[in-house]
Amino acid sequence: MIQTITESQEQLDHGTEEINENSQKITSKSAEVKEQTEKVLSDVGRVAACFGVLYILYIHYFPD
Repeated sequence: MIQTITESQEQLDHGTEEINENSQKITSKSAEVKEQTEKVLSDVGRVAACFGVLYILYIHYFPD
């Protein structure tokens, strides 16, 4: 009985370690995704600004 409890506790400890390792992996991946998302949004903002400038120039030089 005590041996079974000890084995169960060891399995539980091992499972807890795996969960902690996976949690750290998820946290690091989350940080990477956040960084990449910020870069993409920055690039999208630049593209939108360029189109805005082009549109303003178009309206200025080709009024209807």
